[in-house]
Amino acid sequence: LNAFFDNSIPVGNNQYGGWGESTGRKKSDTSSRRSKSKHSSAGRQNTRTPSFQAPIGKFGFGVSTMFGATIPMGTNLKSNFSSGSNFGIHLDTPLSFNVGSMEAKVGTEVYFSSMPAANTSGSPYNLTNLAGTISLFPLKSIEVKAGLGVSPSSIGDYSKVLFSIPVDINYYLPFSVKGFGMALNLHAQETLGVPTDDGTEDSGGGKATSEFINVGFFITTPLVF
Repeated sequence: LNAFFDNSIPVGNNQYGGWGESTGRKKSDTSSRRSKSKHSSAGRQNTRTPSFQAPIGKFGFGVSTMFGATIPMGTNLKSNFSSGSNFGIHLDTPLSFNVGSMEAKVGTEVYFSSMPAANTSGSPYNLTNLAGTISLFPLKSIEVKAGLGVSPSSIGDYSKVLFSIPVDINYYLPFSVKGFGMALNLHAQETLGVPTDDGTEDSGGGKATSEFINVGFFITTPLVF
C-alpha cells in the first residue's frame, strides 16, 4: 500500500502542475483584471466631460444651429438701430486641448445679424460673422465660448470687413427631442468698427465700435460626420 500511494498521482494534479495552484492563478488573474477595469472606469468617470455636448461623428464633426434676437448696445448703435434677428450654424471640430481638468473644444461658426434702422428713412445694419471659437464647460450644463473673427458689414451703401470678438454663454436644458438638444444662449459681441466710419473726426476718427448682444437658443442636432 505504501508503495502504491507513494507512486500514485494525487487527485486534482496532472503532469503540467497542481490543479489547485492553476485555479488559484486563474482566480488571481481574474481579480486583477476586474480591479484594473474598476480603476479604468473610475478614471473615466473622474474626467470632466460635458453632459450635453453636441453629438460627434466618425470624423469628429458635429453641427449645431443658433437663432434669436439681436439687440444693439453702445452709443453708436443704440440711438440709430432697433432690435433685429440673428441666425447661424456652429461646427464642432475634432481639435481640442486641455485647460486644467477641462477639455477645450475648437469650433467654427457663421451667423447673420441684422438690426433695422430706428427711423424709417435709415438703412439696416447687416453683419455676416465668421469666427473661430474655443468652448469650455466649467459646470455640468454651462458652456462658455469665446472667439475671434471677421464680420463683413454694411449699412446702406457703406460696407466694411471688420474684426469681431464674440463671447457666448450657453445653458443646456436637461432634455432632448429626437436627437436635438437645446440651450439658452446669450451672445455678446464687439465689432471693431462701423461701416459708416470714414476715419474723420466727425465720424469718430476711425475709433468707432459696434456692440450688440444676441438672446436666443443654441440647438445641437443629430447631423454629424
